[in-house]
Amino acid sequence: MEIIVDIHQGEDGRPAGTVRVAGRPDARPFSGNLEFLALVESLYRADDRPSTPETTYTKGTDND
Repeated sequence: MEIIVDIHQGEDGRPAGTVRVAGRPDARPFSGNLEFLALVESLYRADDRPSTPETTYTKGTDND
């Protein structure tokens, strides 16, 4: 995965900018180191999800 970061020093002195996955147009803004790290984590975790929704199976009884 390639992550694109646009970063600058905000007016309050904290790092600020946007983060997005390369090839995708939706950039997500952040302000501060912890928010930056949380966004990076959410991006790579979202990429690990299966491409099809998970199916939940329930066990039924045949003896009813």
